[in-house]
Amino acid sequence: MKQTGFVLRHQCRLFLQDKGMLLFYIGGIAIFGILFPLLSRNAGSVFSLAIFATLSLQKQWNAESVAGERENRTLESLLSTPLSSQSYMTGKALFSILCASCHYLLMFGCMLAVSEALGIGSAVRPAAWMLCTAVSLLTLCGFALWGCLVSAKSVDVRAASRRSAPAGYLLAFLTVIITVLLTSGQDELWFPSIAVCILYIGFLAVFTLVCVLSIRKLGRSGFMEAEGRAAGRPHGRFKSGSAVHSQAYSVFFHEWRYLRTLKLLLVNFAILIPAPAIVLWLFYHYTGQLDLNYAILLTILMLPRVSSNLMAYSAGGEKVYRTGESLLSTPVSIGALLLGKCALPLLVSLFMLLLSSVLSLAAANVIAIREWGRGGLLYSGGQLILLYGVGMALSAAMTFLSGILSLTAKNPRKGLYLSTLLGVCFLLPALAVCLMNALLPGALLYLAVLIVVDCFLINKIRHISRPALMKRL
Repeated sequence: MKQTGFVLRHQCRLFLQDKGMLLFYIGGIAIFGILFPLLSRNAGSVFSLAIFATLSLQKQWNAESVAGERENRTLESLLSTPLSSQSYMTGKALFSILCASCHYLLMFGCMLAVSEALGIGSAVRPAAWMLCTAVSLLTLCGFALWGCLVSAKSVDVRAASRRSAPAGYLLAFLTVIITVLLTSGQDELWFPSIAVCILYIGFLAVFTLVCVLSIRKLGRSGFMEAEGRAAGRPHGRFKSGSAVHSQAYSVFFHEWRYLRTLKLLLVNFAILIPAPAIVLWLFYHYTGQLDLNYAILLTILMLPRVSSNLMAYSAGGEKVYRTGESLLSTPVSIGALLLGKCALPLLVSLFMLLLSSVLSLAAANVIAIREWGRGGLLYSGGQLILLYGVGMALSAAMTFLSGILSLTAKNPRKGLYLSTLLGVCFLLPALAVCLMNALLPGALLYLAVLIVVDCFLINKIRHISRPALMKRL
């Protein structure tokens, strides 16, 4: 117990020393905790966002718990101390649970205060609030144990994040379903919701028990049996031949080959594609309103995050794996290098946008045919501009911004977090445009602003020199 407390206190000390990340977390809590209830005005969505935001951060905390030590070459020195592996893992898991619980309770507290002031949660039973909070906290505990266990067996932070993501998505999806049922305000759903909640708590208990037993069996040799892609990126020579006509295409082709090896990341993207259509169906099922704007809103909120993550992994990965110097020593120009790296996230975003928008429209027509006997629903002009114009312009802005910050920041992970926080500033106008009545003029105006921002960021990228990048490696 004393060793576990030592690990926990050490992690808390390191966490509190990073003032920039503390401001990032506090800013996210304030922005989402206050603004989202004003825009949503739905009790179930308040719980959904709180648990989704917390799980997304907890996934990274879990991945960095042990795999981060392995990346920084400090795991071997830790294992050489008298500290037992069980105490080490327990301390890491307790830190993840503590951080995630504090983040969730603070964000939910802000949302609850704003919701009560607006009268949003007045129709929800107090028992439903308490049950939703208990289920969410138990979910965070189970995911912390699973994430730390996966991190201990992963070769680096990226592999740990990819391998723990499917379980995180599953737990988040189940938690959201339960919270929506509990906060629906329908008396006939109260007892079925309680039954589903009890079943889910039983599932969490079994899941947590399996994780605890696996951690207890994990010895010091288990930390050395890391799974996943080997650290480092195989750069070598770019593929040459008649199919490669430019340096930018060579970089793009290399990034594409590397992306195809990230199977779990591609599975995560595949899970996100039908998400807007599922939200559209759930919103109609519980409110009786068929509104494509909500699917469009989720799509344009989701895609910039995908492109910024891909760009941060690509640009920041060169610094993490110490391959940036060898890459910059090649004849590839800086402009072609950055253009090739930016092209792949934008292409992936466009592909996901096309599939997601088609699935959302198909889901809306299926609902219309089943309920009213007629379909033929199409996107309006304003919705098309918002979906494709604003959506792709937002993805481009986030890609360029993430690339600049990942290359210039001392820690690439901090560059990703900073680009995420700045990305909220781009997403808030999109929220306002999507929820306002004058959709077409608002979408056109915001698209013009985003084009100017994209041109400014492209100009910044063009002026990044090779010596400036070498200083940041």
